[in-house]
Amino acid sequence: MWAVRVDALTGEVLASEDLVARDRWHAEDAAHAPTSLAPLALETAPVPAARMGGPSYRVLAWPIESPDRGAFSVVSNPEDATASPDGWHTAGAASYTTTRGNNVWAYPDRNDSESPDATGVPEGGAGLSFDFPYDAAQHPRESVEAATVNLFYWGNVFHDVTYHYGFDEAAGNFQVNNFGNGGNGNDPARLEAQSGAQLCEDDDNDPSNFACYGNANFFTPSDGGSGVMQMYEWVGTPTFTLTAPASIAGARPVAPGLFGTPGAISGEIVVAETADGSTAEACTAGEIANGAALNGKIALVSRGTCSFSVKGRVIESFGATAVIVHNNERELPESPEDLVRMAISPTENDDIGIPALFVQRSTGMAIAQQTETVSVDIDQPARRDSDLDAGVIAHEFAHGLSNRLTGGPSQYRCLSNGEQMGEGWSDYYGLLLTMTEATDTPRPIASYLTFEGNAGAGIRPAPYTRDLSANALTYQDVILGAGSTLSIPHGVGTVWATALWDMTLDLTDVYGFDPEVYDADGGAGNQIAMNLVTQGMKLQPCRPGFVDGRDAILEADTLLYGGANSDIIWAAFARRGLGVNADQGSSETPNDGAADFNAPPTAGERGPNTAGAALAIDGPNPVRRRTSVALTLAAPEDVTVRVVDLLGREVQTLHEGALAAGSRHQFELNAGSLAPGVYIVRASGDTFSATSRVTIVR
Repeated sequence: MWAVRVDALTGEVLASEDLVARDRWHAEDAAHAPTSLAPLALETAPVPAARMGGPSYRVLAWPIESPDRGAFSVVSNPEDATASPDGWHTAGAASYTTTRGNNVWAYPDRNDSESPDATGVPEGGAGLSFDFPYDAAQHPRESVEAATVNLFYWGNVFHDVTYHYGFDEAAGNFQVNNFGNGGNGNDPARLEAQSGAQLCEDDDNDPSNFACYGNANFFTPSDGGSGVMQMYEWVGTPTFTLTAPASIAGARPVAPGLFGTPGAISGEIVVAETADGSTAEACTAGEIANGAALNGKIALVSRGTCSFSVKGRVIESFGATAVIVHNNERELPESPEDLVRMAISPTENDDIGIPALFVQRSTGMAIAQQTETVSVDIDQPARRDSDLDAGVIAHEFAHGLSNRLTGGPSQYRCLSNGEQMGEGWSDYYGLLLTMTEATDTPRPIASYLTFEGNAGAGIRPAPYTRDLSANALTYQDVILGAGSTLSIPHGVGTVWATALWDMTLDLTDVYGFDPEVYDADGGAGNQIAMNLVTQGMKLQPCRPGFVDGRDAILEADTLLYGGANSDIIWAAFARRGLGVNADQGSSETPNDGAADFNAPPTAGERGPNTAGAALAIDGPNPVRRRTSVALTLAAPEDVTVRVVDLLGREVQTLHEGALAAGSRHQFELNAGSLAPGVYIVRASGDTFSATSRVTIVR
């Protein structure tokens, strides 16, 4: 999905912007499966609501992030009555017994058709019982219903939780029926499980862009158009180590087959031979002259004229324990030393029960030319399913939230500038919605999908923690490294999420942690943080930069909590280079700013201080036209009261001269002559300095 601006007179394309937020991890070469015209699934007929019972789901229940952090369980009636008054399976006049409802329509899309597959759509029956087993040792295709149910559950959890923090109908959330609460309806989020796992339609002409693995994305149109999430499978790195003879022993490059059964196997390699002694392509069983010798062995065959899956079935029919395909002489641009991930047509059932791997031609020739017995250790891990990583699901859904809230729900391109923080907000919501305690344990992103475990680094430049030895990222890294050492937008987003996570942990240090994440009126640090970040997005301008985002959060704190948390917010942002004198430059580019590590004076400095002086905003704050500033002194002295912007520039002088002690001195601040934003009122004398913050709005 693209937004393209065209000159109406000449037809010249002036600019184009991709409206899909893509979260692909890394590029890998891959073979492309042939195109299929597989039939689309028939939609389950709506059933009367009266027939439907209380729903139950076997899922990784909130707040379990992934199978690395907990087990599946059955949860019943998890819908929130305020956010989803008709439940999760009723959309207006229609009710469904599949994973479809008012907020979310989740379905498997293994053939990348953007519609439900013909098989694998979970059916809960009249009782809405979605209890499907998941076997992590097998390929995800064996558990497609369970994966789709988990995706449906977490999509609805995200909808219901964020509803309480302000992502409601008027703010542009995703719903069929808006219940008369404003906004445009008929836009449920469409969540596609295991998208493109069997057939990928993404850019068949670019072998380095096989984007249907190691990826996830979200498309956000303006309010009234359904957001679309695509969740992909992630492929682990297989190993292939020749153990004998010594002359060829060692690890060799290998690529995984996208069919067959995963597993770890050690054993002897036997070359499948034709009658003339050459390596067989294994396109037919009759081609192989030494079939009996393959029984119980690992078979080596050559790439050739038939599909990879045919080779797998032929070799398995002889009792082989695995099949290895080596590359052959190829014409440019492909080399015989290239690796591909062997695909399977979507018209085929993957009934191959042995591992399948692909090696370079040099590896195959080294094995085939041996006169001694060749032995190997191989390990083909099962692919992992992003539908089971709640952090990634929340990350993707948060793209819909941040795009709808920034600039308002009718916009669709407010987060396409160079310094936008969309990836940062998405990481942040993934962290916050799977938070279980207030400890500062480093948190990676997608470590389950990268096969690293909970202590892994994940897919970001650093895990999220306040520990600067583990995550030293600051705004200075954005200025110096965006586009080089830090990728755009993911690396840039990591710095923003780091600042937000620091702020959240600082808030939980003061106010504690409450697992009741649905309670937006709660006073725990995590609840306060979600309010500040969510409401901050509504207050910031279209195409924001880091300083815009920081100031919007400070303004949200003023509006929601009377500025009670400003010291905590400033301290967290200053730690990451977004202090009082930070300058973002143009938000269109991330490289032209200036970092600053200084927070403004704390409340202790601007309240009754060592000299007994006290400064406060005594009138409206935020202010549109005029407000009052009050100052009380403990002793008479000469005093200056000034207003400065966040760059430290004086914009208004409220008083210069002597003031008496004891009485309350008031000064008028004229906001009408100042641009909207956050300003500091600073009073200073010979014995004291005090500050207070004021927000000017229009």
